[in-house]
Amino acid sequence: MSEHDVCEQKASLSLALKPIEKIGLLIWISKAILFCLVVGATKASQADPLTERGIDPKTIELMVSELSTDLRYTRFAEIEVRTAEETLTDRVLIDFDPKTPAGIDLTLKFDKQTPTTASTRRFRRVLESRMRLQHEIRSLNVTYDPDSILLLSSSGPIDIYQFRYSPFGLAQDIAWIRFLQGRIWVNDDRVTRILLTLDEGRTFFHDGTLVSDYRLDVSFARASNGTDVIQNSVNVIVARDLFLGVVPNNQKFVTTVRSTAVSYEDEDGKDVTPRSSAALQGVDLSKFNNPVRVNIDRKFPIFGKQARAAGYEFPKPFGVSLMYTDLTTMLNFTSFEINGVREPIEAIFSPNGSGIDIRAKTPQLRVDWFPFPFLNVMGLIGELEAKGNLKIRTTGLGQLVGLPPVIEEQITINSSVLGGGLTLAGGWRNYFASLTGTAMTTVTEDAGTRSTAYTVTPQVGYYFPRYRLRVMVGADYVKLDNKMVGSIPLPDGTNLDFNIGLEHEEWASRFGIYKQIGNNMELTLTGTYGDTRKGATVMLGYRF
Repeated sequence: MSEHDVCEQKASLSLALKPIEKIGLLIWISKAILFCLVVGATKASQADPLTERGIDPKTIELMVSELSTDLRYTRFAEIEVRTAEETLTDRVLIDFDPKTPAGIDLTLKFDKQTPTTASTRRFRRVLESRMRLQHEIRSLNVTYDPDSILLLSSSGPIDIYQFRYSPFGLAQDIAWIRFLQGRIWVNDDRVTRILLTLDEGRTFFHDGTLVSDYRLDVSFARASNGTDVIQNSVNVIVARDLFLGVVPNNQKFVTTVRSTAVSYEDEDGKDVTPRSSAALQGVDLSKFNNPVRVNIDRKFPIFGKQARAAGYEFPKPFGVSLMYTDLTTMLNFTSFEINGVREPIEAIFSPNGSGIDIRAKTPQLRVDWFPFPFLNVMGLIGELEAKGNLKIRTTGLGQLVGLPPVIEEQITINSSVLGGGLTLAGGWRNYFASLTGTAMTTVTEDAGTRSTAYTVTPQVGYYFPRYRLRVMVGADYVKLDNKMVGSIPLPDGTNLDFNIGLEHEEWASRFGIYKQIGNNMELTLTGTYGDTRKGATVMLGYRF
């Protein structure tokens, strides 16, 4: 019988006691509760060997993102890309500042005007990706799996353990780390080395390549303020170029990055570089004057740098999207009027029970802009292709003159759409809420009609940082014009002016998902469901 079953059995027995035994019952329940608390405390105290030795989990987190430190640092790195035809090399200084007015800052400085191993644009993408990853890690519990800890060998004060990262704390773009086997060298309460290697026979896709071998070997030192920091690292990756475009003909290539710490500083600017650090030999750091960086202190959004410094992440300020909406709307007619005449017309055609079901397919181009982190301004333009099932009931008089009881007709409408809107949004931890308002004007040249629809969409949602996915639920309020006004030219040169009253259910439920793809792409899928309105929208966008 498990400890959990014992707790449940004791609680069940205590409830079976007679009411007369109140004092004994209270004592018995107290003992049961105490027993369960002791068991829980005992199980919680069974920590893994690394925790027992006082190893800081942030040290192991540095293997996932070297930006997971509160220290400012400068590192020297040598990059080598070797293909079957050639070997390309670069030397670079890496400057990292965890606390700037605009948030974390990461800069690469090369010793030549143009990098050789990759384009300046690609290096900028790498920086952007690492900075975004670090913002995600702030909200994740990136750590090792305690159940994976296994002592491999012990020699004096140095023990070597085996471990794996917990897959539940990894962001999507580094989920491949779950395929790595880790070994960690521990000297008393210090980590001296960590080695990550790819499982034998395993491959994974990453950033346009198929990686078949991966090895990251890092040596650690202790800074003078007691923080464990990376001293030296060697990262070797064997991959095949699928979509990266660096190596032609999808060939294999080997990338080797060797780095050495130059300096570490605390938040007060004090040098805390480990004493074991050795000066670089034959490297003139003054020659590294060609920086590549991400412009994190952009003009827009206003207050963006303050929000980023506080740990908030938000989309890039500008976006261009392609949208496609498939929406069915059921409209009821409330009145008929032709050339200003209503009663004689309704004596023949009855608004009661008449209406039109319109299925509209709308491709649109959407542009948007974040002037503030909490405010988005958008504009839309597109075309509307609609097919309507028109149903008009006739009165007894209409049937007396030969009209059928119900007139049904299929009509096709092609219109132009123009609109704009605003979104207010805010969040707390992984929860967020938004309120969107839009105005859309539809112009049908053939029928000579123009109508405007106003929408208000309140939503709440939850962000899954590991998958860079947002799930949203809410409501959709649509206010349409209560009449359809137009003019149809007749063969005799006169016009038939019509005015048809309309009504529909204004509220519908709304649900959707938002997915970030890479550094710049985004995908949004939403659905609408109500008594008189059903549809779906897909949007693929690019942010810059």
